[in-house]
Amino acid sequence: MGKEIDRDEIDNIRFAELGLRRELILRFIKNPGNKTIYDVITTMHLYRGRLLQMDETLTKSYLFNALEFEHKHDHSHIRLLI
Repeated sequence: MGKEIDRDEIDNIRFAELGLRRELILRFIKNPGNKTIYDVITTMHLYRGRLLQMDETLTKSYLFNALEFEHKHDHSHIRLLI
């Protein structure tokens, strides 16, 4: 198994991730360039995995599978704010 992360470190990682997400979203809103929201979300999850010292190959595999699922299925019938 990987290195154990104590409660204080998890809290610090959580706050660091919030700042990371905020900055990535703001940067995307100001200048999306050729990036999609999927690119931004993938980057956020990849950095989360790095902060938590997760295996990057495994993280990328999960992200790829999630994106593949998202693109293959129609979710338009799902209403979250009704």
